[in-house]
Amino acid sequence: MREVVLIIFCVLLYGGATFFKRLGLLNLHPYQFLIIVGFCYFLFTPVWYLLINSELNKGQVIYSKEGIFFAIIYALASMGAGLILAFLLRTTNNPGTLIVMVNLSSLVTLFLSYFFLHEELSPVKIFAIILALLSLVLMNY
Repeated sequence: MREVVLIIFCVLLYGGATFFKRLGLLNLHPYQFLIIVGFCYFLFTPVWYLLINSELNKGQVIYSKEGIFFAIIYALASMGAGLILAFLLRTTNNPGTLIVMVNLSSLVTLFLSYFFLHEELSPVKIFAIILALLSLVLMNY
């Protein structure tokens, strides 16, 4: 139950964040928008540090070079995708359809996880992939 509530909360946060991104891009250039977002991440760094070193984790955080490398790749890919999405959101008249199309990126994550992490693709997941692709077609009509 806890997981379902957190998933719903995460979906609401992502959806709301993209909505506010669209509003922010009405008055800011995409580069300015990303600089402000980066600055917010920077301001929250002490909070993340305190959470990492909190009693819950007992300060036992292990850093690996591989983990740092993957974090850097994630940050670069995320910033690139965020910049492209910012330009698209700034110029589109239909942000809802655009976001649904962009959120099909989870299919890429699923395929990468299948091939590299050997995640299981059950018949239910394959059916869900087909439904997601069909939703793309339906959203464009």
